[in-house]
Amino acid sequence: MAEDDLLAAAAGGIVVGMDDSPSARVALRHALREGVRRNTQVLALAVYHSQAAWAPQVAKVLDEDRIVGEVGKAVQQVVDEVVAEERAQGNEVPRVRAGLRTGAPADVLSRVSREAQLLVVGDRGRGPLASRLIGSVVLGVVLNAQCPVLVVHPTD
Repeated sequence: MAEDDLLAAAAGGIVVGMDDSPSARVALRHALREGVRRNTQVLALAVYHSQAAWAPQVAKVLDEDRIVGEVGKAVQQVVDEVVAEERAQGNEVPRVRAGLRTGAPADVLSRVSREAQLLVVGDRGRGPLASRLIGSVVLGVVLNAQCPVLVVHPTD
């Protein structure tokens, strides 16, 4: 998805940060339901943080184009699965698009959601002690997003 298309998909809608965690699936469910309630579209956005950003030597041996392609397919698969599950439960589903960008996740999510109604992110919940601390991506979007942010915790 081109940058202009990505920003257009986010404008006036709901952006949900996606990764491979259970909390991202929960966040997507909340975003879909909120999209129905607000009668607006949802953009499920994954952000791949390039290894070249912190270890150029590692990036030389990785095929990052292949990795980015696999991440994009995985995100689309998660979106398709969650949408199918919602429909199977009889829930209405708004228009939803999946997107992928590279960069620092908090920065990209904050930038893309600047025209959105809402940004939804999942908190991974890594146990009783770690759950008391907020993750770096969640903290980054809470501090930098220019729209309301909903932080969703995974369910048991």
